[in-house]
Amino acid sequence: MQKLADFWQQYAQKMDDQQKHSSANTFKLAKLNIETDNFFTITVNAITQQRFIEQEKMLLADFIQQAFNNRSITFKVLVEEGEQQQLPAHLTLNSRQRFEKLAEQYPLLKELKDRLKLELDY
Repeated sequence: MQKLADFWQQYAQKMDDQQKHSSANTFKLAKLNIETDNFFTITVNAITQQRFIEQEKMLLADFIQQAFNNRSITFKVLVEEGEQQQLPAHLTLNSRQRFEKLAEQYPLLKELKDRLKLELDY
């Protein structure tokens, strides 16, 4: 566990050196937990932190695998329960649902679509 924590901090420092301060802080605040010899979990407090780590997943995996000289090491990023942020409804809707929601809010939008005989690609 100590070796993993050390390599994790090295990666965070590397990110800090590359001027990615917000990502580096996310890495410093994350909690690590070794599940098996080749698998560990990373627990963060918010979805935004999870996304920062997910963006770095390939580079991070490569860094950890090289550090331990083991290509079978994998990890998963979890958001701590109770701390999860709810995504706004408009971010979880597909294109059709978004248009329908907007058309409910603004009836002239639907009228314009009908008047112009538009077929929208959803």
